[in-house]
Amino acid sequence: MEKISRWEALVVPIYSLVMGVRTLLEAHPPVIWIAVTAVVVGLLAAVIQASGAQLQVTGERDRHDRPRALLRRGGRYLIGWVLIFAYGIAMAMMFGDHVNLVREIGLEIAKDLFSFRNFTTAASWNIYL
Repeated sequence: MEKISRWEALVVPIYSLVMGVRTLLEAHPPVIWIAVTAVVVGLLAAVIQASGAQLQVTGERDRHDRPRALLRRGGRYLIGWVLIFAYGIAMAMMFGDHVNLVREIGLEIAKDLFSFRNFTTAASWNIYL
């Protein structure tokens, strides 16, 4: 179990939405079909990941007197993570990018373990999912 932070619960989704809309508006060719596919894959991954998540309220309070909760992600989280990763790799390859699978897996694991890594230039667009 790990502590759920406000950073992950609020800032990351808002940032992702803003950057996703900005990217779609600045794209040269129409990319609406890619956006629709990304939304479908993202929703599918979210449903898979959420269906296996276990939330536990500890009874403790944080420094702002809110109940402290723990989240256990489990195996379904991993399935959703793999789905998003595979989609990102497929899109990169479809657009002609050279993909080093080992390097990409390392980057994605680092971003999953350390949420601040999602805001680096190395962070790929699939965080929008």
